[in-house]
Amino acid sequence: MTTMNSESAHHGLRLPSLAAAGLPGLLALLVVAVAGCGSGNPAPPSTSPAAAGGADTAGGEAAAAGAADRAGEAGARGGAAPAGADPNAQLVDQVAAVVGDTAILFSEVRNEIFRMQSQGQIEQVPQDPSRRDSLVRAVVGNMVDDMILLQAAQRSGASVPDAQLESAVDEQFQRIQSQFGSQAAFRKAVEETGMNMYQYRQNLRADVRSRLLRQSYLRQERANLPPVAVSEEEIRQFYEQTASQSQRPARFSLRRLVVRPEPDSAAADSARAVAEKALKEIRSGTSFTVAVRRYTDDRATREQGGELGWLQQGDVNQAFARAAWSAPPGRPVGPVRTPLGWHVIEIQNVRGGERNIRHILIRPEITDEDVQEARELARALADSIREGADVRRLAETYGEPGDVEKASEQQVAVNQVQSQLGQAYAEAIGSRPEVGSAVGPFEVSSGGPHPAFAVAKITNYRPAGQVQLSEVREQIRQRLRQQKQFEQLLQRLRDEYYVELRLGGSPVAGS
Repeated sequence: MTTMNSESAHHGLRLPSLAAAGLPGLLALLVVAVAGCGSGNPAPPSTSPAAAGGADTAGGEAAAAGAADRAGEAGARGGAAPAGADPNAQLVDQVAAVVGDTAILFSEVRNEIFRMQSQGQIEQVPQDPSRRDSLVRAVVGNMVDDMILLQAAQRSGASVPDAQLESAVDEQFQRIQSQFGSQAAFRKAVEETGMNMYQYRQNLRADVRSRLLRQSYLRQERANLPPVAVSEEEIRQFYEQTASQSQRPARFSLRRLVVRPEPDSAAADSARAVAEKALKEIRSGTSFTVAVRRYTDDRATREQGGELGWLQQGDVNQAFARAAWSAPPGRPVGPVRTPLGWHVIEIQNVRGGERNIRHILIRPEITDEDVQEARELARALADSIREGADVRRLAETYGEPGDVEKASEQQVAVNQVQSQLGQAYAEAIGSRPEVGSAVGPFEVSSGGPHPAFAVAKITNYRPAGQVQLSEVREQIRQRLRQQKQFEQLLQRLRDEYYVELRLGGSPVAGS
């Protein structure tokens, strides 16, 4: 089987150190598949993962044979050779590995190599046969481990809410497209792989769904893993190998608060009354799904019956979390007030510290006058901060419970403001934050149809420089600890699932 290196499964592709053994026939199978990888524009990451299988198997030739039969059918469909390949060559698709009753095809290995190249994980496919063998073995090994995790996640009942999935797909699609400079260049690169844009997005969606399922499963399992020790020598060695020559970006610290438009008392009472009516109907026998369609103002979950999926307490507002984590499964509770409005909440299932939740949201009416009042309050608070008022104390007085945490000091890299805080913060703060200054108010998302208004105070600034061990010791310790725990989990799963590698004339089997 394969071994893993320093990254856990949900932190991107891992390239384990694998022995490069002889692979009779392997290069012949892949020579067409990788022929076009080293020239021209990088193809976008073709992300069709091995399809998730049905029942998991602990071993046995019947499962492997079934997977091989399905792989043969897939191979008959073939697939277009990438740009730059010999037009007279025929792409032969065969089984690279079997996990449970699911086959991983060489065409999928090719797609994964494309993805690595387009995302800069490799510059080009090695021309040296032994180095190319090593790359292929590493990629197949990682795909096998990811498939094991995916099947374990499916067996555990892990799920991904549709709203979360579509948001993640949109984000990744836009990020990949931005690497090509224009939509036309992106489309051309996609079509050179033999797919149209719809097929590419569907493949991307399947890949993102698999990744989110694995992440959910790993979060669930991490709490059950035994503690492991990390020595100072291991930390120092990791630092010297990976971080000693790294340059840290410029960083700054800030405290912030957000002022949201509040409905007047009549609008708030009216929304609460609607939520109470919905709750009463559900408790009287109306289907929760029917009540969602009838009442909810949450467009993102309306068509999914109010499904929010598996969540942890830190994923939601404090008031929402208190109500949800104290409610028994199957009994709706509410109304619960959050900055978004009034919620009716139902717990469908419990899994460790996670809850599978659905809800109905009733938003109070927010008028233009309410928005203007919030804007004026934010201006007054910004003036108070410039005069020396404590941001945290103001958040306790004027904000929601979650705003107090935001008012605690946060450290952010200057080049990551947009990704961590959003575009509005990036534009307001700029590239060289001034210590002691207060910025804002500026508009940010409130989670609803109306804007909220943010104010931030810059409390510290540190220019770019070399990363010191003292700065990253605890992060390294945590990373190595998680890596060791992940290795333990993965080794246990490898022992549970039937795995066969077909990279040469003599497959390597595991049971």
